[in-house]
Amino acid sequence: MATIKEHGSNLITVTTPFKMMGVEIGNRMTIIQCENQQLWVHSPVQLDDHTIKVINDFGHVKWVVAPSLFHYFYVWSFRNAFNDNQLYGPEGIQKKETKSQFHSLSTLSQQEWTGHIESLKVDGMPKVNEYVFFHKHSKTLILTDLLFNSYPTSAWSTLFFKLTGVYNKCAVSRLYKSFIKDKQKFKQSVETILAWDFDRIIMSHGNIIESNGKSVFKDSFQWL
Repeated sequence: MATIKEHGSNLITVTTPFKMMGVEIGNRMTIIQCENQQLWVHSPVQLDDHTIKVINDFGHVKWVVAPSLFHYFYVWSFRNAFNDNQLYGPEGIQKKETKSQFHSLSTLSQQEWTGHIESLKVDGMPKVNEYVFFHKHSKTLILTDLLFNSYPTSAWSTLFFKLTGVYNKCAVSRLYKSFIKDKQKFKQSVETILAWDFDRIIMSHGNIIESNGKSVFKDSFQWL
């Protein structure tokens, strides 16, 4: 069952169940309403009839973003559920999702939404190629796996979060860190993100940070 939440008048999130190694970590999609009720969709999740209705009431789906090489599973079904939308993805996405045709995020060809949303590739992680986004109007940073903010609900989830280094805190998981191949480039990306004027952080897995997000983000990367 999807949980739909409004964050102001032009931003909603849709959170659905999702398990990793038997642990419920959730999965979250972010939708931003731009000019003329055109919708920008980040990291599609599995749809149900109620969610489709909410999205149609919110506006017209125009741009659908697969923000990393790990977050593309529901792009095909999402594209089929809505008409006349364009797909965007990182370098290498076409090898992962062969049924869909993507515009490349690396070309910065998404000019129509750049007045509302800035984007940045997290460098130094070629097997992930995550892009992060900043919605200026709501001061919201939008991530996928760069940060986790999940909290345990069982003994197994407690063990899982401790093993992955994200127990009872907002942090970068040990698994994500293992994909870093160039630490200096990765650090430069983090510093660029910190230059954005964000307050809220929406990530794909875990609790949304509604305020004081920049301080939380900075603390999460002290290990760099």
